[in-house]
Amino acid sequence: MVEPVLAVVGVVLLLAGCALATVGLIGLLLKPDLFDQLHVAGLVTGPGVILVLLASVGTGSAGTVTSAILVIAFVLITSSISTHVIAHAGARRYTRAETSSSPASTGAPSVTLDPNVDAAAARTRLSSGMRVIVAYDGSPAAHVAADLAAAIDWPGGTVIRLIGVADRDLQPFDPTPGFHTGETLPADVSEVADLARPAQVVQRPGISVETAVLGGDAADVIVDEAVSFGADVLVTGSRRRGLVSSLLGLSAAGDIVDRAPCPVLVARSRALGTVMLTTDGSPQSVLATELVARWPIFDLARIHVVAVSTDPGPAVHATTRAPSRPAGDQRIVDAAAATLMDAGRDVVTEVLHGRPAREIVEAAGRRSIDLIVIGSRGRTGLGRTLLGSVAGEVLASASCSVLIVGPPVRRPPPRVS
Repeated sequence: MVEPVLAVVGVVLLLAGCALATVGLIGLLLKPDLFDQLHVAGLVTGPGVILVLLASVGTGSAGTVTSAILVIAFVLITSSISTHVIAHAGARRYTRAETSSSPASTGAPSVTLDPNVDAAAARTRLSSGMRVIVAYDGSPAAHVAADLAAAIDWPGGTVIRLIGVADRDLQPFDPTPGFHTGETLPADVSEVADLARPAQVVQRPGISVETAVLGGDAADVIVDEAVSFGADVLVTGSRRRGLVSSLLGLSAAGDIVDRAPCPVLVARSRALGTVMLTTDGSPQSVLATELVARWPIFDLARIHVVAVSTDPGPAVHATTRAPSRPAGDQRIVDAAAATLMDAGRDVVTEVLHGRPAREIVEAAGRRSIDLIVIGSRGRTGLGRTLLGSVAGEVLASASCSVLIVGPPVRRPPPRVS
């Protein structure tokens, strides 16, 4: 009589544990922020695992139940420790980013993409100069990135840091003429270290250019430099690894986009005359709209504001003469256009219909767009692969440059001493 009851209890516990673990895993894929991910992951490593292990009572074996209890104790201890370590490392990372990008540490104005900040004040701060990182590895794609950085009308006082990255361990190397490192660079690093040509291309009156060659993993080095430099934007080339590589995180540009603390401009053209801003009303697209409205580099550009509706398109009725009420997508486009026009931008609007990424890329090709500006929800890794990412598909498919605006970096609350 006892065994059937234990079997039923075991099944119930197993189903409940699997349900909680599933909810936690879905939340882990959807949450872009580290601390939110740790929160939902607690459903998996906490009640989810515990209930699955407690389902061992259904076996009726004292030895199995005892082993399960020991594993539960081990999980409770190790999961809490690992969660604390990860959260502590994340807090230190964001604190370091906040400190390094502050005016006191960088000597540059602090810029935020928070839409609650007064747009006029933020625009004034940016007009006094921006901080730009250009990643350079000597490849043709890197030359395109340097040429685009040279073509952009940066405001006076802008500081551009050219970073050469060699995929090997090196002491920090400054290739400025007259600087001696005391070592001879390897032959496979010399092309990366030759920053004279891109520095001359980017250099012009009112713009300061710094150069440095660093060794290590490209994405790690570039992201760390963006944090320490307090960069407003990071410019990099793209070798077009394709959609599959991008979704799986095998693209260096995609890896940089996922981890950068600032917007990332992936260069594929050498001009910035026509710009397409995509919007869907999400907080990320609002941030992208605010960025286009504030950044002085868009002062002379023509802005195409588009939204993509999954509806087949508005039906035309000959007997209908009264204008229809604007659809939700049209209202989203109009709201973004109003923000841009208030900033003095030259704006045209359009609502596309179909699959978002494909329609955006095709429309950019038809209109000879130089740059697509798109907000990203910050979906990375397995979440991006399983759930898809419009920004990732556009980045992988577009033939023009793409500016990815990710969610703002979350910083921990200030410590109370």
